[in-house]
Amino acid sequence: MSGSRVSIRARFRALSPAARLLVVNQFGINVGFYMVVPFLATYLVDGLGYAAALVGVVLGVRTLAQQGLFLVGGTAADRLAAAR
Repeated sequence: MSGSRVSIRARFRALSPAARLLVVNQFGINVGFYMVVPFLATYLVDGLGYAAALVGVVLGVRTLAQQGLFLVGGTAADRLAAAR
């Protein structure tokens, strides 16, 4: 093992408080994202009685809206400029 290895905990503690807050916030966003997909699928099937194909369409549209439309929104923000 190399002597220059630094633990993740030590690297996290070396960050500024603002950077630590951003890391914790992003971790919460990721956990929430990965928790909502199976919850939503289970709710749509068990709670509402949707067919598996419809659940796939709903989850696909949700993912497209979250992951895919950032390009459209970012382009619009670049072209129209932020409101001041």
